[in-house]
Amino acid sequence: MINWKVRYAGLFERCPELADPDRRILEVGSGCEGAGRYLKRTVIGIDRAFDRPIGSYLNPVRASILRLPFVSSAFEDVLCVDTLEHLPLRDRPRAIAELIRVASRRVIISGPAGGFAVWGDASYAGHIARGRRELPGWLGEHLHHGIPSLGDLLEMLADCGHPFTVHVTEGAIQHYSGLLADNYPFMSRFLDMHDRKFSVESPLGRAEGDVPYSYLLIIDVGGTKPTTTATLPAGANPAPHASRQKRLEIFAVGHRLDRLPEIAGIRRILAGTGEPGLDRHPGILRDNSGDSIADRNVDLSELTAIYWVWKNVTDLAGVGFCHYRRYFDFRSAGTRASRETRLKSSREVARHQASFTDHAVMAKVVDEGAIVVARSTEEGIANAEQYMIAHRADDYLAMLNYLFARYSQLRDQTIAHVRDDGFYGNNMFVMPWADFDRLCEFWFDCLFGLDRQLANKPAGYQSRVLAFLSERLLDIYVRWLRDCGREVVEYPLFFLEDSAFLDGARIG
Repeated sequence: MINWKVRYAGLFERCPELADPDRRILEVGSGCEGAGRYLKRTVIGIDRAFDRPIGSYLNPVRASILRLPFVSSAFEDVLCVDTLEHLPLRDRPRAIAELIRVASRRVIISGPAGGFAVWGDASYAGHIARGRRELPGWLGEHLHHGIPSLGDLLEMLADCGHPFTVHVTEGAIQHYSGLLADNYPFMSRFLDMHDRKFSVESPLGRAEGDVPYSYLLIIDVGGTKPTTTATLPAGANPAPHASRQKRLEIFAVGHRLDRLPEIAGIRRILAGTGEPGLDRHPGILRDNSGDSIADRNVDLSELTAIYWVWKNVTDLAGVGFCHYRRYFDFRSAGTRASRETRLKSSREVARHQASFTDHAVMAKVVDEGAIVVARSTEEGIANAEQYMIAHRADDYLAMLNYLFARYSQLRDQTIAHVRDDGFYGNNMFVMPWADFDRLCEFWFDCLFGLDRQLANKPAGYQSRVLAFLSERLLDIYVRWLRDCGREVVEYPLFFLEDSAFLDGARIG
């Protein structure tokens, strides 16, 4: 079936070594054919029952995934495809532990997970019901036992104590296209033609922007446990700044002179390679001098200005950042429900600009080590899915893999970020310099590390992948600070609409 081959092809692409006939492979939940059909090599297959003719490449063994009839480390690779979602929730961690027990090198798990699979399967079931057809058994079990969330998978993997990575097996469009194609018997002839030429390749490709239906989890059983390689903030308030200064500055980052309004108490910095004519505005900083990454503004956005401040500004006890169009709202009514107040004219900006800063709040940051952030977004969907709707899923998963490999101490905050339906976005904050210093060490280690890993970055708006990921990294860092006992205070925002600039917002 096309759908089966699509599922296995994603696995083979990521793990081509499985085709090696010398590797001892066990497939748990193999059905009557399993991976051997495509690899053209013998695979030992475990299943509860074999109710159809057995494939020529499968050595069948009837058993339960919860009690595999093999000694520990009996197989180099243990595969488990589309099986966990057919188990009750309580049995899934035990099943993963049993897979790990019998593997000496890797455990490779693939199956549906996340909000897209949940919504897609429910919609597909509704489509079948409207046609008054019987629900397939596999789909009924998905609905009955519940498809795991991405956060559920990450928590189970993190509890195993072995290094792991998470990837996309198949996209949602790819998956349901295969299912629908299999409803037409004549398609099997075309699949046979494809099989004879390319036995392990997918007959349906995954589009770059397709959201995940199923994930591929690779557990490195033979590897060492993940270690932390970077300094993370302590739970106590940071030590006073070395200069013993009390000064705190807030920087507004922009990319055009005509979109950097002059706001009392806020320092302006132009990001990127700069504009001509800045000599007439000596109060506006540029991020293309000294230790600079201004040439990366196209994909790092405001991070190039933040980097410049980190590397080139001294003698600050605290620092904050906002944007040319987003500023903190420190009005006394700042506890109101709305996250944003939209300002539509320069007149409205002038009327409210005194609330863009607050000296009492700034003093609290310096004296007590408080952290000020923009109020959490309200996405109405898990952060993982929100990112994948807006951007490429593979980049988000690359970030998660990087964090679990290098920053295992952040596992709880990373999983919480994946699951929650809101995050501290927009890269806006005010914090003591010591925390800012550690944030930048963490931020740029991750971003530059991911930059080396991410291939074939898209063009246009989506090319800002590192900037998109930086917001999620900030959210995880702030969660860490909060969980360490630091005071984290949220404030809503002022948002300057385009009309606030077009009608003559003052540049100064």
